[in-house]
Amino acid sequence: MTDLPSIPDQQAPQEPVAVRPRLSALAVVGVVLAFIPFCPPVNALGAVLGVIAWRRIRDSMGRLGGRRASLFAIFGGLIMSIVTLVGFQQLAEVMESQQQKDMGVALDGFLHAVEDGEFDSALQWWSIRDATVAHEELVEFGSDLKSKLGTFSSVRIGSMQTVPGASLLSPEATCWIICRFDGDERNGSARFVLKTATDPMTPWTLMPLLLELRIDDGDGGELVLPRAEPDAEPDAEPDDNAGGDS
Repeated sequence: MTDLPSIPDQQAPQEPVAVRPRLSALAVVGVVLAFIPFCPPVNALGAVLGVIAWRRIRDSMGRLGGRRASLFAIFGGLIMSIVTLVGFQQLAEVMESQQQKDMGVALDGFLHAVEDGEFDSALQWWSIRDATVAHEELVEFGSDLKSKLGTFSSVRIGSMQTVPGASLLSPEATCWIICRFDGDERNGSARFVLKTATDPMTPWTLMPLLLELRIDDGDGGELVLPRAEPDAEPDAEPDDNAGGDS
């Protein structure tokens, strides 16, 4: 019985070991920054990092993972930025509208108090620390209102503009106002300073206080409070011929 030739052992080809892709740290950071609330610049930065991470993952030939995270950072950052900016804009419009209403209330209370001769009550609407008003000025201003314009009826704010260069702790605003007297309307302007309310129930509320008030008197002039101080007259120049030869 003849021996069969031995057949060498054939080893099965080994399959290459799959290397698990490494998660992109840039994509993770992008996701974190994209969803930080109330910070549009940081949200936009998260979207930018997401774009960079997505490109690196695409060019890594499978060595980097996190494609979904990078896309999440891109779209999440863009959406958060847009939503936050729109929300801030709407909040600013609501706050401006409320400030105009508060300024209208302050003007109405001040003018009615001056007209009724309640000057102490009128001063609660005036910032006496920033613009001092004498009692005599209030009396004269109230008398001029009645004699030149008639009985005060109402006032409304036409437009409002912040004063540049004012303190951040005490912002100022200038308003165009329309006052009604005995059925006739008069234009004017008012300047306010916004002070933090002293009421502990509303510690973050800004209370408008008057700094200056101007109302057209109908004769080409204005009723102004406080009164503008007259310019000092220049000193007389010495006469060169004075003290001439005797």
